Amino acid sequence: MFYGIKKKIITANIKKRQAAGYSVEESELYSHPEGTSKRVNNSHFFTAHSLQGETIYIRLGIRGDGSKETWVGWYKNGRFIENEREFYDPDEVCPLNVECLEVAKKWHITYSGTMRDVKEEGRKTYPASFDLVFTANADIFDFFYDNDPTTTAHAIASKKWKKSLFTEIQKNNQRHYEQGGHLDGEFTVDGVTETVCLGAARDHSFGPRYWSYMDRHFWILAVDEAGNCLNISMVDYPSVDGIWTGYTTMFGGVESMAAIKCATDLNKAGHGDGKVHLDITLTNGKEFAIDLERDAEAIYRFDDGSYYFSEGLGRLTIDGKPARGTIEFSYNGDESRWINK
Repeated sequence: MFYGIKKKIITANIKKRQAAGYSVEESELYSHPEGTSKRVNNSHFFTAHSLQGETIYIRLGIRGDGSKETWVGWYKNGRFIENEREFYDPDEVCPLNVECLEVAKKWHITYSGTMRDVKEEGRKTYPASFDLVFTANADIFDFFYDNDPTTTAHAIASKKWKKSLFTEIQKNNQRHYEQGGHLDGEFTVDGVTETVCLGAARDHSFGPRYWSYMDRHFWILAVDEAGNCLNISMVDYPSVDGIWTGYTTMFGGVESMAAIKCATDLNKAGHGDGKVHLDITLTNGKEFAIDLERDAEAIYRFDDGSYYFSEGLGRLTIDGKPARGTIEFSYNGDESRWINK
């Protein structure tokens, strides 16, 4: 079957499903039904930045069996600290909590535990806590319902169609959306309290999450001086690779990306590149360039090391204007799954 025909079929199918819509309230308040598999994840991620070089990122992943995955990172004035422990069993008290205060508008995030220096040399551990509120300033962008279908249709149409292809795609089907906003509150480390007032974005996803099934992915979530946000993501699966998606609120309203071209080789010994250049075309026809440079990273591992994240922080220039964001390179532990892609 010719590529053009396949692309039209996939595009039409996506648009039909998009027209059906979804419940924002049900998505925002989702919790696992009793008996849910451990492979199902309910993940909340928040990232906040200032152009002066400060970054906070927070992730709480709640598994179907009640176990939890936690990330907390704070980078400021060259100091980078992270939570000391990532995983908690179902019967353990987790120090990180996320609560919806108002659907599609406001979230309360608290932490009371310890943090440590990311660098291992001379590493110290500190008592730490925070009480933060994320307040949205933009509409939700759902990566299925609001995304331009062009890039996804291209990736699927480029592959040989067989039953196993669509079985694998459905196997990893998730609800996934993001939203721009502001993060405010207080962050206390080793008895010193600082006020947090940062442009921010949040990411919520739920559904099957097989970390080791993915070959690799690349993800940016950035914020500019006005608090507008931008996302770009790429994922490679064994069945279909090169799925690029993205959106931005930096040019008025929420705009989806129709084309994303990366001029940088993303295979850098499993750690990603320190500098990346991308060329973007929005659905409204606007074209612009993005250049990014990472200045710090922390490594997180899942599924007993079978998949790992290089969670980077850094500076971006977007259409000639400065921004800062989370820049994530993630890889399967088996490098043969991605090294030649």
